[in-house]
Amino acid sequence: MPPTEPTPEALRNPLLRYLLATRPAFLSATLCGWLIGIGTAHHAGVALDTGLAGLTLLFALVAHAGVNVLNDYYDARIGTDAINEGRIFPFTGGSRFIQNGVLGESETGRYGAALFATVMAAGLLLVARSGPGLMLVGAAGLLIGWAYSAPPLQLNSRGMGELCVAAGFALIVVGTDFVQRAQFASLPLVAAVPYALLVTNLLYINQFPDREADRRTGKWHLVVRLGSQRARWIYPALCALAYAWLAAAVAAGALPTKSLVALLAALPSALAVQQLWRYAAQPRLLAAGIKLTIAAALLHGTLLAAALLAANRAQATEITISCSAVGRELEICRDGAQTWARATGNTVRLVSTPNSASERLALYQQLLAAGSGDIDVLQIDVIWPGLLANHLLDLGPYAGERRQEHFPTIIANDTVHGRLVAMPWFADVPLLYYRKDLLERYGLRVPRTWRELTATARRIQSAERAAGNARLWGFVWQGRAYEGLTCDALEWIASYGGGRIVEADGRISVNNPRAARALEMAASWVGGITPRGVLNYAEEEARGVFQSGNAVFMRNWPYARALAESEGSPVRGKVGVAALPAGVGALGGAQLAVSRYSRHPRLAASLGMALTGRAEQKRRALAGGFNPTLPALYHDAEIRRANPYYDVMAEALAHAVARPAAVTGTRYNRVSSAFSS
Repeated sequence: MPPTEPTPEALRNPLLRYLLATRPAFLSATLCGWLIGIGTAHHAGVALDTGLAGLTLLFALVAHAGVNVLNDYYDARIGTDAINEGRIFPFTGGSRFIQNGVLGESETGRYGAALFATVMAAGLLLVARSGPGLMLVGAAGLLIGWAYSAPPLQLNSRGMGELCVAAGFALIVVGTDFVQRAQFASLPLVAAVPYALLVTNLLYINQFPDREADRRTGKWHLVVRLGSQRARWIYPALCALAYAWLAAAVAAGALPTKSLVALLAALPSALAVQQLWRYAAQPRLLAAGIKLTIAAALLHGTLLAAALLAANRAQATEITISCSAVGRELEICRDGAQTWARATGNTVRLVSTPNSASERLALYQQLLAAGSGDIDVLQIDVIWPGLLANHLLDLGPYAGERRQEHFPTIIANDTVHGRLVAMPWFADVPLLYYRKDLLERYGLRVPRTWRELTATARRIQSAERAAGNARLWGFVWQGRAYEGLTCDALEWIASYGGGRIVEADGRISVNNPRAARALEMAASWVGGITPRGVLNYAEEEARGVFQSGNAVFMRNWPYARALAESEGSPVRGKVGVAALPAGVGALGGAQLAVSRYSRHPRLAASLGMALTGRAEQKRRALAGGFNPTLPALYHDAEIRRANPYYDVMAEALAHAVARPAAVTGTRYNRVSSAFSS
């Protein structure tokens, strides 16, 4: 028995009424297109995100439903469905919801518009997660769906309906793949073409029973324009093109050999051709041909998707990463990267880069300026996000809520013009090193302000020199005109409330009375509590003086602690560490960024997220003493046992001040050089 048309009496439930108005059986064509897109992403070696895949399917189905409803609405407005006596329900002649009084014409139009609006609003979520390229796919799909039947374009009435359908279903495949890999690729388009052609044939054969009604209402599609006998030639031509394309793609290596199984759909296609050839002039007898057309498209789509999912991946994707080779950094980076590789089935290759920060930056700038994707994931210094931002991928869609787990100062430093261009990997902040034995000898506490440090250093220095220790100085730091002095001076100025040299809004703030007082204080140290030679000191020169026992206080980075406590050190067992006076230290450390030119941005981002995640940062803290960028890890019992000074680090990082690298961007080096000199 043929299915009965909808009636108000049979559809009293409003939810069921609105659901069936979308013609849900025909949405299976979208489901198959989605499956093919998932298959192409999988075959390309992409680690599938099931959550994003589910959202993609949902929005694609809603979009297709909206197209169906709007097509009913615009067909009702021109009257073609109302006079269609040759229809074969439920395949042709529309859903009959308007004609049979189940939904009003205006109600149907509003419903279709609401479905489109839902897709546009919700689709922004997918765009945020996958990248702006998806906006092009979504906008094109919705435009095609609307322009197919809506005035003034009414593309189907102009003989372009077949092109619209082919493009629309190809976009489903391409868009689904894009959501997974966050970039366009040729494979989904290659796989989409034969499927889109077979779905196009469904529209095409449906137009034969509707031809007379469409002709009378001005809906001049190809079947109306060519007439039944000539129009029937297009159907087998589309079939032949679809299956020839599939075979050629396999022969060219663009699709896996297993994809040939989808040629089995040629059997129902051939039977449908026979039906159309026989009944083109008697279209009311085409029900079997229409069913065979549906079967061919769905069988082809399902088999092709299955082949792509079942076939061996084209190859395990290789992701490249640059890691510093200083100390154990390279070894620990390699271990973390290999853990990710084993979990995802991909491979990671470490790229050798110079240990010198300036030389590494120069290499990065050279590669990125050339648009090179040779390095997918880059270890970058804390002051480089602004310098390299234009060449780095926005990691915000990949990080999601995880960015809130890191120290806010570091996230702010890595965010340039609203784009999260790097993820915090490990943190660094300078500390105040002090001689515990000397403070205890004179009954003094660890200074909490620079004024107190000045007084304490002067008192101990004077007393010790009077006792015969003529080489002792009160305080050593980095006074050479380089990035180290920029950090020192920023700390002094910020602790005095004098700003950050250049503020987040771009305002130059350093010329103010508080900043002047801070710099005057530091200048007063030279030749007093600080040797005049400090003007040539970097980190190691300052450490040399302190570790030899010739300074009460030292400003330096955390690496100096292990050296000061090493075997043979003159100050071993005598050193304490604290946050700098006023708690303000310049933010340091390393971040991981993904090149915009990476050929595998989603996989590269996945590696970056894994290496900067909680589990890996804990492993790095235990294995190499790297300071996590996640505040929660400073309360981890195992880490605290291994790193007893982490209370001090946590306090220092919580109040760290970032250098104005993000706001000054490519001009930061000039700003820093001018400031430190």
